[in-house]
Amino acid sequence: MAGSFGSLEGRVEFLTDELLLVKKQLERLHLRLDGLAAGVGQHKVADKGEEVTSSTQVKVLETDSWAKRGQDLLPRLAALSFMLVFALLLRTMTDNGVLEHVIGTYIGLVYAAGLVLAGMYLYGRGSSVAPVFPVCGILLFLAVLVEGHGKFAALSNTASCLLLIILSLTVGWAAIHYRAKTALFVMLWGTAVSGFAIDFPNPDFQLLGLLILTHALLAHLAARRGCSNALRWHALFISLLFWGMLSFKLNFNLLHKTADLPLTALYIFPVLLAMFWAFYTYTTLWANRAERMEQDIFHNLLPIIVAGGAYFALYAVLIPWLGGGGVNIVLGWAAVAVSAAYMLLAAWMVKHYEGGKRGKEFVVAAIVLLVQGLATAVPGPLAVPLMFAAAAVLLVRSASWQSSGTRAIAYVFMAVVILWGAQKGNFSVIATPYLIGMAGSIFLALLSLWCYRWCRHHKPKANPGLLYFLDRHDYSAIILLWIGLFQFYVFFRFGVYAVLTQSMSDYESAFYCTRSVILNIGIMTLMIIALKLRSKEILVTAIVLVAMAAVKVFIFDLFRTNGLPLIISLLTFGMVAAVSSFSLRKWGITSQA
Repeated sequence: MAGSFGSLEGRVEFLTDELLLVKKQLERLHLRLDGLAAGVGQHKVADKGEEVTSSTQVKVLETDSWAKRGQDLLPRLAALSFMLVFALLLRTMTDNGVLEHVIGTYIGLVYAAGLVLAGMYLYGRGSSVAPVFPVCGILLFLAVLVEGHGKFAALSNTASCLLLIILSLTVGWAAIHYRAKTALFVMLWGTAVSGFAIDFPNPDFQLLGLLILTHALLAHLAARRGCSNALRWHALFISLLFWGMLSFKLNFNLLHKTADLPLTALYIFPVLLAMFWAFYTYTTLWANRAERMEQDIFHNLLPIIVAGGAYFALYAVLIPWLGGGGVNIVLGWAAVAVSAAYMLLAAWMVKHYEGGKRGKEFVVAAIVLLVQGLATAVPGPLAVPLMFAAAAVLLVRSASWQSSGTRAIAYVFMAVVILWGAQKGNFSVIATPYLIGMAGSIFLALLSLWCYRWCRHHKPKANPGLLYFLDRHDYSAIILLWIGLFQFYVFFRFGVYAVLTQSMSDYESAFYCTRSVILNIGIMTLMIIALKLRSKEILVTAIVLVAMAAVKVFIFDLFRTNGLPLIISLLTFGMVAAVSSFSLRKWGITSQA
């Protein structure tokens, strides 16, 4: 070696060998990088003709996958078969008289409970057959319990419901601890259906209510521990079914004077309702306070569902139970008081949590309760201005809360209030005295137009909410403009009706055309205001009203009326057309300048 290094040729050969070695190493490195880029995984680079084909690897993986599935499935099928063998053997012995029905029921319950406990033990040890035991045990337990109560009278109604509650608590706690979602859902629906089935259609509503409240508690704990969020929706749906059934049964019993339900169910009704309301309110408050828990649609809708549903349930039961008179008024004002409490709670939460991002769900719940309460406790002509004023307060508060969602809720609330008032006949000249109608309509007109002006001077601030993304320029505020114009129209219609009824005997034709005159004068006023303020929104509104006025005059007035009222209606519309043409031409000239 040393001799070879001494000559020039030896050195050249040595460097050539080194370069070939480096080249081979680079080729191997290049092959490995290509394999990683292709996502194949680690490639074992063959040295001196050693190769491993990808097809062989795929076959091995497929074989391992099927073997793994078989190892998971077959032991579970075997365990299920052995469990069913013993259960069917026990049932056969009971049917053939070897065991009495009562004793067979008790043994079956003990056996099913043992399966549940064995499943939880296996969950703790991480066994692959663990899911089979609790599911099979729950279903066997419920089947034996329902049959033992209904067919053999081995268990009383109270004992059956208590066993369902104990089963729910036991399975629920263990399933949440071991994150066994299947056992949770089977337990929830199985015990709920069994509870409804016991003595249907007149179950023990007191214990059934406690069972369903237990389900709600377990669903909350499952979401809190990160086990299952979907379980809350199932528990809430079952709760709504329970309260719908209970309210209907009590309402039917009270209206038809039947004795299907015991009197204790009537007295326990408000207590159970208060328990459900307190629990679901607590869950929403906890979700707002828990910094690690992200607000979702469940807790956004929960206060609305609970508040609105509780009021409907109370109304359905208390009114026929305690009679009419002042009960509905008391119930309505109670709803208003709870609505005010919700608003105060929402204001406090907006101020103290996450820069005003929490507590909005209580605002919507307060609005729902306020509408329900005022609609019950206050006459319609007075309820509409009160509800509209509450919505205006909510609108103004949305600026300090920096919440575009609350702003949109206020818009919708105002529109719903007006539609509700129209449906109740509050804006009808026949159903409402003209003095009350004029006072309410002018109040609504001025307040809505003030709110519209306030919105145009207080644009919604940018936030990541969906409503701001959909209506960034706050075009929805035009609802307030339309409400204000409609209420001005109602105001003048009340006034014209009062004058015509006191001065004319045949006033129908004149009143019909006078409404067109009111509309035409309003359109000309709007055109002038739009031109002066350079407001496209007002201009577009006026153009839409021109089309409406044209339909009213040339289709309805022209074929339904005659004489001087029709002439005045056509004359005022001609003035509308002239003023509109002038305004649009002036608008175009000013825009070009």
